Amino acid sequence: MLSSLLRPFRLFQGLTFLFGGSRHPLQILYSLFWGFPASFPLPDPLLTPAELRQDSNVVSERHDGIIVLRHTPLFTWRDTPLRSIYRMYEFLCIEESNQLMLETRYFWDSPWKLGMIPDPGDANLERYAVIASIVESLELAFRYRYSLGSRRPRYPSRLSGNPKYEDSEFACPSWTSAVPRLSSPLILTEQSLPPFVHSNPFSERNIVANAGNMFSI
Repeated sequence: MLSSLLRPFRLFQGLTFLFGGSRHPLQILYSLFWGFPASFPLPDPLLTPAELRQDSNVVSERHDGIIVLRHTPLFTWRDTPLRSIYRMYEFLCIEESNQLMLETRYFWDSPWKLGMIPDPGDANLERYAVIASIVESLELAFRYRYSLGSRRPRYPSRLSGNPKYEDSEFACPSWTSAVPRLSSPLILTEQSLPPFVHSNPFSERNIVANAGNMFSI
């Protein structure tokens, strides 16, 4: 009974905080209550790594209020795993390490399995390579977190320790293995990375990126 009474509150949970945690709260509220399409689409236009690094403010504008929205049911119900990956892509390109970590944690706390991420078939080779590398890095990060004893909150603890459960949860979608290595280096960070960072899904595709915070969730 208590759960039923609290349901309306949970539905609008977080909305009041938008007015203090975003620059354009009314615009965000409109997008939340406008019910078409049922799932939020990808950002339009999709920007290249160079475009994002040239004007990082566009990412702040696109994801205005995202810290609150990640805890708002009206947002999470219509969010998709691919949209979350593209947010990670944008945060990674402009070196928003804290937001990259928070978005990774948001994905971990969600009901999505990595295998649910559809192939975006991105026409931009650089963007496609970064997206695939992010998905593969999520598998590494999640398996690492799982090995430390952490469990995803929305899945039964009775399945813990079952190898089949682990593979079903954390196995990458097959399409990432077909995304090719870039012919020229793509530099997404000016930081000096430690040696162990140079062997990862990004470096295998000729990408230099600071994705360490994906493992800090």
